[in-house]
Amino acid sequence: MPRWPSPRCWPWRPSPSRSPGGCRSRFWSWLLAGAAFWLVRQRIGGARLAQLVTAGLLLGLAIVTRQTSAAVAIGLGLALLLNRRLADAILLAAVAALPVVAEAIFYWAMTGDPLARLRIDMGHVLVEGQPLPGGVSTMGNPLFNPALGAAWQNTTLGLLHVHWTVDAFLRLVTYPTGVLTWIPALVLLAFPGFAFAGQQPGLRRDVLVMMACVYVVVVFVLTLAPEPRYFSMATYLAAMVLALGLTRLAERLPGLAILGILGLAVAGPIAADLNPAPRPVVPQVVGLLQGGVAGARLHVSGPIEATSRLALREAGLSGRGDGRAAGGGGLFPRLPRQ
Repeated sequence: MPRWPSPRCWPWRPSPSRSPGGCRSRFWSWLLAGAAFWLVRQRIGGARLAQLVTAGLLLGLAIVTRQTSAAVAIGLGLALLLNRRLADAILLAAVAALPVVAEAIFYWAMTGDPLARLRIDMGHVLVEGQPLPGGVSTMGNPLFNPALGAAWQNTTLGLLHVHWTVDAFLRLVTYPTGVLTWIPALVLLAFPGFAFAGQQPGLRRDVLVMMACVYVVVVFVLTLAPEPRYFSMATYLAAMVLALGLTRLAERLPGLAILGILGLAVAGPIAADLNPAPRPVVPQVVGLLQGGVAGARLHVSGPIEATSRLALREAGLSGRGDGRAAGGGGLFPRLPRQ
């Protein structure tokens, strides 16, 4: 039989080596999940069954793109149940399962293991440079792993630290880009009397349920690092709440709404620049190249190369690191080679 490439390298499953931090797959997963959320909301508002079926397919594709989208599946199921739509919840789950089952069958045919992709993804804690003691995890499977959750090093700008169960939330609301979305969204959600533009019954509750599901799955189920990028769907919902609030404000005070929109347009790029520096491994890679032989190349793993790419370009070292580490694609930096 022919030897198939690793599932990480299959074209519809973008790997970290193809885009910094896996941004491409994260973008597509939350785009698909966000579309599914709005289609389910339309169904709750009385839309046809076709919207629900489409939402199920998009949700399934989001899950096979990135497993953190499972949080959206739970949130949408709860939203339908809270709106007394048990049959719709069952249909959504059945349709969403189709892409997941199809992917499992494909992996089984190609690798002999239907859970190959999940096993690979669960190995993310073994990538060198994690914010953990020693840089990697030695605590086994990350699923439902409170020891791993407690071991993630606090990176909330070095200011806030209470307990690992809430540190991720503290970082979300104090992250520069989070300040522009999460804090105003939570303020709006805290006032039940505030009516959003075009609000459907239960929208406020469903948004809060979805945000809570994302947080629980990321922090307690997948036990991921408390980094804002893992909460992208919740941040998208926060931005949506802010947009609906500005729309309602524009109906009453258009001048103030325009000032708010312009302020966000100016503050957004500034906040992005103020976001914390990349993972600890990046300065190590830059330092090795700056202190090495002129023109030398550093052979590292794909994930490390992707994470370091922007910093290397800013340091004038573009092309000096590659993702073809010797020794079967190891996860540790190799000595510089000429």
